[in-house]
Amino acid sequence: MSYQALYRTYRPKCFKEVAGQEHITRTLMNALQNEKISHAYLFSGPRGTGKTSIAKIFAKAVNCMKAPISDCCCECEICQGIQEGKISDVIEIDAASNNGVDEIRELREKVKYVPSVCKYKVYIIDEVHMLSTSAFNALLKTLEEPPKHAIFILATTEIHKIPATILSRCQRFDFRAISNDDLIKRVKLVAEKENIKITDEAIETIAINAEGGLRDALSLLDQALSYAKDEITASDVHDVSGSVTSSDLIELVKSLKDMNPTSAMKKIDDLMKNGKEINRIVNDLITFFKNILLYKNVSGYNSDSSLYKNNDFIRLSKELSNQRIYLFINVLSEVQNNIKWTNQKRAYLDLGIIKMTDSFELKNVNDNELLYRLEKKVEELENRPLAKAVEEVKVEKEEKYENNYDMIRKIMSNANEEKRELMLRGWPSLSKNQDIELKLVANMLSKGKLVCMNDFDMILVFDEQYICRQLQREENKEIVRKIFNRKSHLINDYVALTVEAWNKLNEELKKPDITDLEIKENVNIVAKEEAISEFEEAGIKLFGKENIKFEE
Repeated sequence: MSYQALYRTYRPKCFKEVAGQEHITRTLMNALQNEKISHAYLFSGPRGTGKTSIAKIFAKAVNCMKAPISDCCCECEICQGIQEGKISDVIEIDAASNNGVDEIRELREKVKYVPSVCKYKVYIIDEVHMLSTSAFNALLKTLEEPPKHAIFILATTEIHKIPATILSRCQRFDFRAISNDDLIKRVKLVAEKENIKITDEAIETIAINAEGGLRDALSLLDQALSYAKDEITASDVHDVSGSVTSSDLIELVKSLKDMNPTSAMKKIDDLMKNGKEINRIVNDLITFFKNILLYKNVSGYNSDSSLYKNNDFIRLSKELSNQRIYLFINVLSEVQNNIKWTNQKRAYLDLGIIKMTDSFELKNVNDNELLYRLEKKVEELENRPLAKAVEEVKVEKEEKYENNYDMIRKIMSNANEEKRELMLRGWPSLSKNQDIELKLVANMLSKGKLVCMNDFDMILVFDEQYICRQLQREENKEIVRKIFNRKSHLINDYVALTVEAWNKLNEELKKPDITDLEIKENVNIVAKEEAISEFEEAGIKLFGKENIKFEE
């Protein structure tokens, strides 16, 4: 068989070729150069990060005919012999299949014999955490005081399974997951040497799917090379890896944002028909939401990523608040934990979709989303010409109060104090309303005061302007009617005002000789003053009182 897998072809042969583990290679090179060589090393870290490769390089360097040297020459007979596996003084043991006490006892007997060709016998024990307890105990004495010609290198992906007695007898090196930048550089280098046509987005997708393992990255490149026709694209990589494309994720997240479970489940059906697994869909969704959070909150993070340049992704990041993303990630994490122990994986994912699009669950984040939108509005006002922003707010307020003038006049001229007293008796119970549909609006109502009422209409006063705006929305007015009219018909409509607006309007409307025209003009003046006052407050908060001036 002439073809050799890419990860084997491009396995590093010296320390300089190792990617992403500079903190380890530098330490070992200095130790080799200064001949400060330990009898036992323990390499731990994720799969495919170079543990076994560095162990072999170290075995070559320590036995190199040019030693002491910081890196193997890869030219002498010893280096070439070890590289080709022809020298018996470097022994590789797979602890997964040789994990019994008998194998370790055999090792203890053979380690006493001097090397045949090299200066040192090097024992590389891979997946050492698979050794049995008795095998570890048998290894202890030899590992602590081996012959001067023996070096042990233990490699593991599960450091927590190594007994403390073994750890204390070794120099420990923790391998890191290789960064995406290093993975991208290495995949590009291999693609250039092999004359492989591949897009930059495909290389980035390979790096993301490799999850820090260079061996996985090169294996995925090899697989995509066999799958693709002329040029490897990101879609090809997604197909062979089973991951979900960015466009599919964006479409799915849009359905969740729009609270449309039917569309979301249909999209999942399509993904599963294309061979995507439930575990991968959930994992990729969590990663996608994580990327939105990083994009929104960490300036300049991974700015070269093609995902962060996607217009749909940018639009979604602006429309989703942090609080809603936290809810989505929590639900998906719960689904991820549940599907590990069941055969009904789709059922748990469907339940998660319903939970993420359920109005009751989202009511818990509505208040925070409202604040988020208000903050964004303030940012927009900050970036717009000041005079124009003030004028727009003035017009909005004038129209609002002028439209409500007739109702305010009608309520105050036909006030029903007895009905108002009756309503006030039940006012404290608003904050205790537990109805799923009514709870949020009832809580907002409880923060206000019923200052005036006729037979069926109310004037409500609040400290916060944003509550007034929310309660003036027609959909919330319908909810208010449901709250008060559940047992008997108590109200038809209401007007929500701020305390400042109510005080000024009340004062003007109570003047005995004022005309309707004058009242309307005063209502508009109050609206303007309130609007300017609110904007002034926001402006002062943003820029400081001494740095801002408001003009008509």
